[in-house]
Amino acid sequence: MNIKPDLLLNLAKALHLNSCATQTFFLASLGINDIWMIKPIATPQDMLADLTQTLSQLQTPAYILDGFGDILVINPGAMAIFNLEASQLHAPHLLSQHNIIRFLFSPEFKNLDTVMNKAQSASARRMVMLYKLWTLKYRHHWYFQRLLPELNRYQVFREHWQSPSFHDEDIYVQYNPIILKHPELGLLKLLVCPTHSITAQGDLYLFILQPLDVQTAEVCLQLAKNLGTQAIPVAPWPKPPTPADVLKVS
Repeated sequence: MNIKPDLLLNLAKALHLNSCATQTFFLASLGINDIWMIKPIATPQDMLADLTQTLSQLQTPAYILDGFGDILVINPGAMAIFNLEASQLHAPHLLSQHNIIRFLFSPEFKNLDTVMNKAQSASARRMVMLYKLWTLKYRHHWYFQRLLPELNRYQVFREHWQSPSFHDEDIYVQYNPIILKHPELGLLKLLVCPTHSITAQGDLYLFILQPLDVQTAEVCLQLAKNLGTQAIPVAPWPKPPTPADVLKVS
C-alpha cells in the first residue's frame, strides 16, 4: 500500500525507533528486496570471501556476523578475549548455536559472564538495541521468527529486548564500547565497530574490536603474534529460503 511520509514518521515515533532504525524502517517501507539493490558483479559468496580475507589480515580481534547475528567467521584473537573454546561454538540442538546473543547472554557461558561483567548494563543494553536495529528488516523471515523465542530464554537479553526505550536513548552511530576483565589478559578496553556490507542474501557485518588504550593494543598485538590471525569458519551462510528439518527446534 502507498503510505505517506507523515504516516511513516508517526509510525516510527510510535514504535520508539532510534535514528538508525528509523532509516532502516523507511527503506523497508519501499518494499524493495535486497537483491534489487546489488549490481550483479560479485556473488554473496564473493563478498563473504572478501570480508574473510580482510579479517585474516587484522591484528585485532574480529568476527563476521550475518543479519541474524550468527557468527560466520571469527579470528583467534576474538576467541581469546571472549574466553571461548572451539567446542563452545557448536551446539546442534540449538537454532541459536552460532548466535552472538547466545555467547553474550546465555548462562552456560560462565567464563564469558565473568570476563564481560554483566553489571555493565549500559553496554549490554546497547548491544540489544543494536541487535534490534540489525534484525529489523528480517522480522518476517522464518529463521528470525524461530530464533527469537529461543533467544528470549536468556533473561538479560529478554529484559532489554522487551523494555521500552528511554527518552534520552538513541543510536545514530553503530558502535559499542566494552570493558573486559580477563583473568589472564587483564583489563581490556575496546570499541566494537561494524563494517556493513549489503549482499543479495542479506547483510554482513565485519566487527573489528579496536583497542582504546595502550595496554589493550599491546595485548591484541601479542595475541595476533602468538595465535595468528587466520579466519575460523563457524556458521553456514546464507540461510535457506524455507525451513529445513534439521533446523527445527523443540
